[in-house]
Amino acid sequence: MNKTKVGAIIIFGLILVFICFFSNQILTTLSTVGEMTNQLTAIILNQLPK
Repeated sequence: MNKTKVGAIIIFGLILVFICFFSNQILTTLSTVGEMTNQLTAIILNQLPK
């Protein structure tokens, strides 16, 4: 195996790790935002006259 192939594999691996990590972070953020939105909606609906 020549050096360029090894370098390409390492870079590819790092990119995959970054994608996994960031998609995880994004999903966590999205679910948090979703929870907050649900809570706000519930509060607003409770404030409305029945």
